[in-house]
Amino acid sequence: MFGSECADLKLKQRVNGTDVRMNLGEVIIQQMEQSNLRMFHLHNILIPELATYYYSPSDRVLAQNQDQMRDYIRELIRIRRASMDVRKD
Repeated sequence: MFGSECADLKLKQRVNGTDVRMNLGEVIIQQMEQSNLRMFHLHNILIPELATYYYSPSDRVLAQNQDQMRDYIRELIRIRRASMDVRKD
């Protein structure tokens, strides 16, 4: 999906209070793991409506890291669409 040009890419992520550069694959694995574990927090089990709110410090870090990954993927899609438009002309 991402191609070989993304193999050496490093994204900035916040881990244990410090900014760390991680490979895209590691970032995806970490985000999926943290998102899945978040759904098993007691407050999300007892009050499922709270699952859409990122209010604890760890939730806010997770949301920030997800936004950074999402922004990168959006930019990658934009670049690839632009290159496809150039090839059509």
